[in-house]
Amino acid sequence: MSHFSLPALFDWHNHPSLDYIVSQCYSFEEYDSNEAIESFIIDNSFRAKRGQVDLYFWANLSEFSIDINRKDISPAVFVDISGHAAILNDKAKSIFIDEFPAICLNSSNFYWCEQHIEELFQFYFAVCRKMKAPNPVFSVDSLTIYLNGLKERGIYGCDELYLVDWEFVETYNSYIRNELSKIVDHSRIQDKDLPFIISNMYMGEKLYNEKIVPFGDSIKKLYPYSSFGIKVFLDGVIENGTACFSQYPKHIPFVPDQYDPLPPISKQPSLSISCKEILRIIDKCLTNSIPLSVHCIGNGASSVFVSCVEAIYSKSAHSLREKVFLSVQNIHNPKFSPKQRFIMKFKELSSTISHLGVDYSPPPLLRMEHCMFVSPVDAWHIMMDLGIVMCMQPNFSHDASRMRERERKIIQEKGEKEISAALPEKVKSSDLESPQQKYTPKSRGFVPSFRECNPIGDIIRHCIKRRKETIGKSDSHYLDTIEQIPLIFGTDGMPLGAISFVSGALCPPLESQKFSIEDLVIGTGSNPKDIIIYDSTSDSTSSRPEQTMFEVVDESVWEIK
Repeated sequence: MSHFSLPALFDWHNHPSLDYIVSQCYSFEEYDSNEAIESFIIDNSFRAKRGQVDLYFWANLSEFSIDINRKDISPAVFVDISGHAAILNDKAKSIFIDEFPAICLNSSNFYWCEQHIEELFQFYFAVCRKMKAPNPVFSVDSLTIYLNGLKERGIYGCDELYLVDWEFVETYNSYIRNELSKIVDHSRIQDKDLPFIISNMYMGEKLYNEKIVPFGDSIKKLYPYSSFGIKVFLDGVIENGTACFSQYPKHIPFVPDQYDPLPPISKQPSLSISCKEILRIIDKCLTNSIPLSVHCIGNGASSVFVSCVEAIYSKSAHSLREKVFLSVQNIHNPKFSPKQRFIMKFKELSSTISHLGVDYSPPPLLRMEHCMFVSPVDAWHIMMDLGIVMCMQPNFSHDASRMRERERKIIQEKGEKEISAALPEKVKSSDLESPQQKYTPKSRGFVPSFRECNPIGDIIRHCIKRRKETIGKSDSHYLDTIEQIPLIFGTDGMPLGAISFVSGALCPPLESQKFSIEDLVIGTGSNPKDIIIYDSTSDSTSSRPEQTMFEVVDESVWEIK
């Protein structure tokens, strides 16, 4: 058993705008059967006002099996927990058919949803406005309560990784002004005085063009505490079968015409957008210094994106590559953490001096999100050769347990002779417990084995080893951590709070996923010097500092309140 306390962490990948909406909607977490869920929906329908639309979040819509068109069920929208798919009953479709005809006709097609993800997310907010009318979706008071709740869970700030509704930006800006107005001594701002920090907001390209481009440079004065970038989705999610996987062990050879135009839905799972579009967006963002975040779950999506970046670098005679590397040089520098950048900006705006000459270290120009099936060798190339920041989710390591059960179920249902169509070659049921088992996925669309899922620990160890070999022997402590490696961590809001970080780092299902608490703190925008480890024989809880405290017992993590 061990006790330790951590400073507040920064969640590099979260969705506060969407999570805030989710917090106000119905969930089925406490129900364990379809009958109980159906009864709950009917009860809600009985209490619903005429014309009201109910919004529900479902763990996995691919397993949805309830008759939502019963006469005693009111207009309802059921959203997959990933947000990447939705199902509407006929009553809800009749309400939204004029405003969102494509959504009403195609939302149950998961591949179509991936190709129209920005429109789908905008639809969710339209549903929420219908639910909350005449009140606004976002209010400063309720947003303050929600963000303070995140702070209580050990998170001091986050990046917004898919913004599709500008009302959230306006409300958050009002929240910041309200919180900062309470600070008396501007020269000695303390952690307890800080509001919840949303450092970078990434949005769909359509919203960026509509809201950010017209402002030009004045956007920095109007919204000084957040930077804005573009987010694109190259593939979908594992549970819905829309993640893009590859049979190739490394990179898919870059042949633009090979992937253009976008393959028809019948040939999915594949990329959500064409290579031509990927190239255009990368070139646009790097040329204009627009931060770009790219969703890549499967190794196929990651490989295509890497190939596209390499092509853009080559086209620019590597001048854009140098630009990208400059944008990540301070990614783990404590002097330029999201918290310190916020404080510096606050002091500058509070000063009579118009500019303090401080380098605020703007966000990295290229980010890859999730990267759940990137090998350690490819991770080194992505981060250290190309300067792309990889943002991974330690809490997603637990997906390996669900994937393992899926493999066992396939073996039980299909038998050893028919396993080849769904599992790697030469895998037998007796081999499933062997961590040494290696394989190559057989075809695009194939979901790899659980053993290849989220190998954060192996990526860190490989990159540290390679960096030591590159630099040579040195006594510098940072060579033993990710301090010089552009790897960052986020939760994706599933679930919220520091405990999901800690559990995913220290107690994942596989040894390949496990990594140190020091690397976790570095990768979440805080200083590892603030970690406090307690002697297991002492009464550590009696005089603990103002930090989040954790206990590790039998490969489980507990947060001590």
